[in-house]
Amino acid sequence: MPKKAQLPPGAAGRSQQTLARRNRRDALGKWLRRYAGVAAVAVLAWAAKTAWPRARRKLFPRKPSRRASRAKTAAAIETTAEAAAEWAVVQARADAAVARGAPHEAISLYRDAIQLAPALSPAYTNLCHALKLLGEYADALQMCTEGYARAKDDRERAAALVNYGVAQYSGGGARYFRSAIAAWSKASSQDPANAAAHRYYAKAGVALGKLREAAEAEKLAWTVDPRPETVLALAHLATSANASTGDAVGVDLLRSGFGDPAALDGFAESLQEFAAQATKEGSPADLAAIKQAEFVYLDYSKAEPERAWASLVAANAARRDAAAPHIVKGSAPEISEGAATDFIRAFPGGAKAKQKRADRKKADQDLLDHVAGDASIELKDEANKNRPSPVEGPAQLFIMGAPRSGGTLLHAALSRHDGIATDGDATPVLADLAAERGLAFFDRASEEDLADLGRAYRRRHHARAVSPQKENASFAIDAALENVWWLGAAAQYLEAEAPDFKALIIRRDPKAVAFSCYKAAFANGERAWADKPEDLGARLHAIRKLEDHWLKTMPDRVKLVEYEKLISNPQKVLNDVVAWLGLEACELCLTPNETEVALTSYGAVEARAPPFHTQSLAAWKRYEKQLKRDVFPHLVDKK
Repeated sequence: MPKKAQLPPGAAGRSQQTLARRNRRDALGKWLRRYAGVAAVAVLAWAAKTAWPRARRKLFPRKPSRRASRAKTAAAIETTAEAAAEWAVVQARADAAVARGAPHEAISLYRDAIQLAPALSPAYTNLCHALKLLGEYADALQMCTEGYARAKDDRERAAALVNYGVAQYSGGGARYFRSAIAAWSKASSQDPANAAAHRYYAKAGVALGKLREAAEAEKLAWTVDPRPETVLALAHLATSANASTGDAVGVDLLRSGFGDPAALDGFAESLQEFAAQATKEGSPADLAAIKQAEFVYLDYSKAEPERAWASLVAANAARRDAAAPHIVKGSAPEISEGAATDFIRAFPGGAKAKQKRADRKKADQDLLDHVAGDASIELKDEANKNRPSPVEGPAQLFIMGAPRSGGTLLHAALSRHDGIATDGDATPVLADLAAERGLAFFDRASEEDLADLGRAYRRRHHARAVSPQKENASFAIDAALENVWWLGAAAQYLEAEAPDFKALIIRRDPKAVAFSCYKAAFANGERAWADKPEDLGARLHAIRKLEDHWLKTMPDRVKLVEYEKLISNPQKVLNDVVAWLGLEACELCLTPNETEVALTSYGAVEARAPPFHTQSLAAWKRYEKQLKRDVFPHLVDKK
């Protein structure tokens, strides 16, 4: 009988181990089969994220964009003479575009200059200026910041600070005026040779009533840059300060600022030298500034009125020649008397205006009914849900009249009242909104459209005018000169939105107004009609015509203030005004020169003078002969 087979020692243990390994392998295979899809997706995702982009960049290299190539190339060669020369050419072309009134072209060229040499500061700083001209203040501030960061010396840093201050004030209004002053002050300390920093600091001093500080800044500007603009600014400040305030600062400036510390002859010599140079070079802007300064000097001496008048006529003629068409503002019509008639027809007031609005409302409803039928009410309700909510805050108080009629003085006086808020010399928000649409808009606009525009106007104006200190004020002043044309638009904008608005019209002797406008050195093109007697006469006729219309059609909203009565009896006139506004009398209103509001208009010096002085009442009589001959014939009332 055969023997039974026997396993060798340890064989049973090895079989168990093999079986265990086989079981583990089977379990792993089963797990892999179950999750193979997930694993594959994970592997593909890893490949797409890391391996493939690397391989693609090696196999198919991308051609860099033109802009990136230029920037990379410029960064590598910007220190070479060739790159610097090309950058300088582009920069000069951009500067020339700004000078001839083409800011869009200048912006494009400045950006090209930045691409050529990203590390150089002046292109950023000048781009800031060009953007400011188009009202793109946020971008302008950013470019100035970039320019300051890239500046390689104090001169470039000062230039960036000057433009930063200008853009900040232009975009933010009077509440940013002091921070703008800080920028100009820092610029003048970093680069004492920067005349622009000194000039802006001087203007700020005038706006805040610091005439002696302004005078010192103007003297510094003259010392480092005795150009015609500096001559005019210094001469105007000196004579205006002396005439308006009796402050000896005017005499001191004229005697010490122009080369001869003992007499005024140094000023006359400087003017003659500059005039000859400007005439030779054919520069009407420079010639206008020089002749204006010459008039200021001769007017101050009061010795030769005929010579002074000749200089003024020459200054106005040169200013007309120098004015670029794009500079003339579009929010106030250029031709006056016919335009006044158009405005009166567009805003008839009284029963005619009510009937006009009723007819327009009926026409809108008829059209909606015709198009939508029974759904018109639902459609209108749905549209009203999406309209902006009313703007809370003070009622509007418009101060208006012809330029040089005393509006700045009245504004300064009322700004002292706790119940009245103001932004100082605000931008023409109302005029800009209305002029964008034109007079025809008011014939077809719906009540809802007008209310929306009223809300847009109040949002823009209140953002500038109402400070936290006066958020509970009863009125917010809007003193833009162009408002005299668009008060009828305001009445329609605000009828449903803020019906408590009021308007003050300040009126002055037309001869005094005409003389003051004709002799004022307004910014180039800003008041082009004031440089030509016939245009000046037509404009003043139109403004008087509009004032009479608003007084007649809105007697409960519009009040007349006479400048001569305000000067002779300010307490009575101002008490009458604040009582009409429903406010309490205010003693502080009798000290307009102490207002903390920044006043940057042409009348700021007079507003900062001793309260309600009378020096300017009869100033025109020194030139009565010349005015009768050249200007006053155009002011004769037309029947």
